[in-house]
Amino acid sequence: MSADIYKFRQLVQGWVLDHNGNLGYDYDECVDVPNTFARWLGQPESYGNANTLDYSSWCDWVDNSPTNHPPAGGIVIWTGYPADPTYGHVAVALRRCDEWKIRALSQNWPDGAPCGVVIFTYEGVAGWWAPRAGLVH
Repeated sequence: MSADIYKFRQLVQGWVLDHNGNLGYDYDECVDVPNTFARWLGQPESYGNANTLDYSSWCDWVDNSPTNHPPAGGIVIWTGYPADPTYGHVAVALRRCDEWKIRALSQNWPDGAPCGVVIFTYEGVAGWWAPRAGLVH
């Protein structure tokens, strides 16, 4: 199955996502965005802090470098500033990322913000989970 990242964006933008219905510690957290995306694709979710998420069953890990950028649908992981290094941050890359900016769906950035498009720099980005061929376009 191939999914259009634009359709996913249209479904979730402006909403406070709570993919598992748990209004406890993870309500409206950033991890709800990639996990909602995973469910939408029919793929397994990952649990934990943003900086420890593992989508290796359907994605390949790509280290951040000065010459690459995440593909549409890539799950971008921050492990350092400006994200809290204890928990990190995570967002789903959209089209039009390049070597200077990441255009992504994010939630709780800034704190309490609903799901929406945010333009990020690469500061603090460890890398991203790139969906395997044919999953996202």
